[in-house]
This record gives sequence, structure tokens and C-alpha cells, in this order.
Amino acid sequence: MIHDNHITSYVVDFEQKTLVIKTKFPHSEPPEDTDVVFTGYLAHSFENEMPYSIIFDIEEYPAGLQEKQRWSWPIFYKTKRVTELVKFLRVNGYKVFEVNASIGLSGWIFAKQMEFVRHE
Repeated sequence: MIHDNHITSYVVDFEQKTLVIKTKFPHSEPPEDTDVVFTGYLAHSFENEMPYSIIFDIEEYPAGLQEKQRWSWPIFYKTKRVTELVKFLRVNGYKVFEVNASIGLSGWIFAKQMEFVRHE
């Protein structure tokens, strides 16, 4: 549904606990706009951000992201063990979503739900 869509922007609303990735599929007539809406947002980590990033896929992924532990991300750790994060995510109903890019932006989103909203 979003394969080969171009990322036009993304917006994080900390109060509403949402992250929205706005995308456009430019190869249709008219071009299709689709938002990828993450609700129950906790945190994200993106890299390789650039104009005209192209999405390969976004999928749920079972990961702990140990490399960010020393910065207390995405939660404050008492024990500095990834098992604490996994337990927190499970108990609170969070999922981990991986953004894979063909070009550009990629990373992780911790949220409770993901939904695609197509604009006509």
C-alpha cells in the first residue's frame, strides 16, 4: 500500500501521542497521498532523513534496540537491561515498527497502532 511512496513530511505530536508520516505515490494519475498514522506514540529514531525519501516497507518488528540504552531511550531504565524495555512494551501494549527505505529515511517507531489513511 505504501511501497515506493515518497515521504513528503512527518509530524510528531507529543500531547496527542501521534506520529504521522505523510507520503505521496507520484506514479499514478492523480498522485495518491497516504498518511501513515501511529497512535499511542512513545518514541522514534530516524536516520538518513532527506528530501524525496522512498519507502520500501513499514512492518512490525520484535526488537529491543540495545544501542540506545545508555541514553535511557525510549524509557528510563532501572536495570539497564533490554528485558526491562521488552516487558514495558508488552505490558503497555506498544509495538515496534521498522521503517525500511529504498532511498533515505529509515528507522524505528514505538507506538500502539499503525494505520494507513489514503486521501482522495
